[in-house]
Amino acid sequence: MEKKKRIVSKLVLALVLVAVVSMCFVGVTLARYVSGTNGSSTANVAKWDVSFGDEETISVTFGAFSPRDAEYSSDTGAATPRTNESVRTQAVVITNNGDVEADVTLTLGKNMTVTEAAGAEEFGTTGYTETSIDDNPTENQVKGLFTFKFYDAPSDGKEIKSGVAFTLAPEASKTIYATIVWTSADASLKTNADALDTWVGENIESVGIEFTVSAVQGSVADGSAGA
Repeated sequence: MEKKKRIVSKLVLALVLVAVVSMCFVGVTLARYVSGTNGSSTANVAKWDVSFGDEETISVTFGAFSPRDAEYSSDTGAATPRTNESVRTQAVVITNNGDVEADVTLTLGKNMTVTEAAGAEEFGTTGYTETSIDDNPTENQVKGLFTFKFYDAPSDGKEIKSGVAFTLAPEASKTIYATIVWTSADASLKTNADALDTWVGENIESVGIEFTVSAVQGSVADGSAGA
């Protein structure tokens, strides 16, 4: 009897050991490999920085300006009116200090201003015609003699049309020059064009026009390294 108890005890102990060993193997078999770490993500914002010189308001001033001194020609007058263009005067330096392109637009105002000299005659209501100068010229006839233009160089270069955008690359700058053109009214007044030019010289002190300069984003930064 005592012998049987010892045998049973050994069997129970053996079963316990087997169970423990089995659980160890089962635990290892069912476990997963797990690894982890922490991270962060940063995106730099593309800089937008377009400047228009040091002054808050741009002012362009021309010196004394006259029509061309050539005589009217009936052979070429209507087709090729006499013109005189002023020297180009620096208007504004536009600088793109940003990371994207800038589309820049210079736009001339619609209303030209005319300043009359002291003691000037009043504008007429019917104006000059090809056959008559009995009335004084109208204000619109006077304004029609003048055209303001912009260029991208002090000589030669390219004309920058009002309302037409040009692209300024990042970290680039462009100097804009302005001129004024006096075009005698040869096409409409023919031989009386000189009379209109003379009236302006006697009665008008200055002419002027306002313009705006604006810049909008012209390209996209995609976050590439170095952008």
